[in-house]
Amino acid sequence: MKKSQACRFVSFLLIFLLLFSAFNKIFKIEISAGFKRFVSFYNSKEDSIDGIYIGSSSVDRYWHSVVAWRDYGMTVHSLSSNSQPIVLAKYIIEEARKTQPNAFFVVDLRQARKKLKGGTTDQAIRQVTDNMPFSKNKVNAVKAALEAGGIDSNPIEYYLNIIKYHSRWETGIERDDFYNIIDKNKGTYLDFNAFFTIKNKRPDYKDDVEPIDPETEKAVRDLMQYGKKEKLKILYVISPFSVNEDEMKGFNYVGKIAKDEGVDFINFNYYYDEIGIDFDKDFYDIRHVNVYGGEKFTKYLAKILKEKFNPSDKRYDIENYGDWNEAYASYISTNYSKKNKEVLGMFDELILEAEDD
Repeated sequence: MKKSQACRFVSFLLIFLLLFSAFNKIFKIEISAGFKRFVSFYNSKEDSIDGIYIGSSSVDRYWHSVVAWRDYGMTVHSLSSNSQPIVLAKYIIEEARKTQPNAFFVVDLRQARKKLKGGTTDQAIRQVTDNMPFSKNKVNAVKAALEAGGIDSNPIEYYLNIIKYHSRWETGIERDDFYNIIDKNKGTYLDFNAFFTIKNKRPDYKDDVEPIDPETEKAVRDLMQYGKKEKLKILYVISPFSVNEDEMKGFNYVGKIAKDEGVDFINFNYYYDEIGIDFDKDFYDIRHVNVYGGEKFTKYLAKILKEKFNPSDKRYDIENYGDWNEAYASYISTNYSKKNKEVLGMFDELILEAEDD
């Protein structure tokens, strides 16, 4: 092959790969709140995030990252998605460590009460893996999720989105599909239903224990052992809700696993009073807190994280963390339209300073 022909071939190949990569990004799972959280994370500066909170909707409904920022100047970003399979937590951590090597992790284990086989869906997997750039870690994540979930799908479809979503060309590609839409609230769930209030029954919990599904237990133990082997700073939690008796037995068993593995674990269903949870006011459905309950939970957990991991206060580092001030401004702007304005004191001045810059 002549030199000129080789150059043309290489040029053609590069153009093809660039176009294919662009189309692969466009043809993806439809944009959701979870998608925006991952995009926001990938857009973060390297080594700028103190902590990463992993799990399902029991994370983003509960963790108001900008409230923790307001109170302590800590940057804890959620990487949550609906019904996130627990087997993927290890791979999300691996992905996060690529750009945030010094971060601590909080992992919600509410999904440990579910069976992986029969309880893991294609969509739940894709809400995580579709957001990952192609890498060995993504390949491992897809393989682990499909095997654990007993899903008989071609893994190639998870690496090449266009194979799965080519029909969207007919059903409708939207303008937002061409852009990386970030979550302006740093992972905090503020959809309209988060401002609803329903009355829930306060659980009468007990200390009884009941084993969880063996395959799920295997995934939980694997995650905990991975964290210990890698010497990671991880706190395992279960967020509070109107838990039923069977669920509480399973969560108590998860606590037993954590004790066996020698890792830190908090089941917040034993701390309703300490958090200040009001079952008449702090939930929008039986399993999720509203914004009022979320703020209470965040304040309680943020205090624990401050004492345990001691992240530095970055509130006055406008040059490097001004986007967190902007996120808080967005958060309070949304809340102002839904509830009474709060007195914010010195933080109002901080927001104005960030906006002036």
